[in-house]
Amino acid sequence: MSSVAKMIAKIEDQMEAEQETPLNTVNVEHLRMIEALLFAASEPLDQKALATSLPEGADVPALLAALQLLYEKRGVTICCVAGKYQFRTASDLAFLLRKEKPEQK
Repeated sequence: MSSVAKMIAKIEDQMEAEQETPLNTVNVEHLRMIEALLFAASEPLDQKALATSLPEGADVPALLAALQLLYEKRGVTICCVAGKYQFRTASDLAFLLRKEKPEQK
């Protein structure tokens, strides 16, 4: 079982326990595709741009919602700014990316 499938199974279990809609309605291959598109993109992508690269009929809003759930407690998250999506470092880990500049005295 792939790591994405394992993450989906784990999220489904959590969501069923919380009586939310399970992720089993999301096409796992489409989810992998949208993940790859966002990872490789040099700039944020909107739903229309994502839809043009996915198979016809792919449920882009549901895929983005599922991907956001999968990444919400990880080191990177899916963020939406001005209607465009991209991976970003989790806000609680931003301190790891700060560059220290030596202070001249």
